[in-house]
Amino acid sequence: MTAPSRTRDLAWLALLSMAAAAAALSSRSRRAGPEVEAVPAALVSMDSLAPEPAPLPSSPRPRETQDAVWRVFGDAVAADTGRAVAGDFNGDGAPDLAVVVRPATGALNRINHELANWTLQDAVEPLDPTRRRPPRVIVAEGDVLLAVIHGYATGGWRNRQARQSYLVRNACHARPRVVQDGRGLARAGPKLVGAVIVDDGASDRPGFLYWSGARYVWFTSPLASAGR
Repeated sequence: MTAPSRTRDLAWLALLSMAAAAAALSSRSRRAGPEVEAVPAALVSMDSLAPEPAPLPSSPRPRETQDAVWRVFGDAVAADTGRAVAGDFNGDGAPDLAVVVRPATGALNRINHELANWTLQDAVEPLDPTRRRPPRVIVAEGDVLLAVIHGYATGGWRNRQARQSYLVRNACHARPRVVQDGRGLARAGPKLVGAVIVDDGASDRPGFLYWSGARYVWFTSPLASAGR
């Protein structure tokens, strides 16, 4: 076979191969049907699938009150869980807990330790403008204290990370009651940032406990005993 003949044969073979490939692709396309554009699936937020949290009860239950006191103070104090109230005392939007407690037997050294995780305060200690801080409070055996746990983020005082706490002497002892807006209890009283605590059993010392922005202070007011 001459060179020109071999060249023509190779060209015909190439054309036949290309035609066969095109036919195969056309047949496959007809069997598959027309191409349909894929529709992306709708995006679903996981937050929309999560159940809404149940509303927390406004009144502290004895068991959860005891758990919160143990979480913060350990066995240094004994809590009277029947005398516990909740409210936003420091005005940060998270509910706080206040409960009447007493020093546990043999725990005074831990309560009064300078490196304790809580702050000791006296609600009736007069403020001395010449001092940068009030005198150090020393708790004695038999003192009745108000333990306050400031709430943190979601859950407030029930949050496991809620640790900022105070042991307040000369605060509410008998029957604490929360007043969400205490401005009506004092005609010329202090500026209030949150809820206040009234002691319904303190007939000899009517008034309420409030957060001053730095500490808890008892404000004497006859209107508090009148229940206004």
